Amino acid sequence: MSINFISISTSGKSPLLSRMIKEKLESIFNDDYEKLLQKLYQKRMELKEKDFAEEEKMAIYREIIEKSGLLK
Repeated sequence: MSINFISISTSGKSPLLSRMIKEKLESIFNDDYEKLLQKLYQKRMELKEKDFAEEEKMAIYREIIEKSGLLK
């Protein structure tokens, strides 16, 4: 399993807001997130072997992400 980090800080101005953001991120970045990363990686390796324009690749990745439902 890979480890990914995201850091959010309000520089002490609002610890409550920092905590709320952290809780929201933890609800998004769970085991399903790791599965999504793996799926995106596999698709990326497939597309590297083919001649797709960058815009086409981004559309494919966006569709995979949207279908996952994680970022709703």
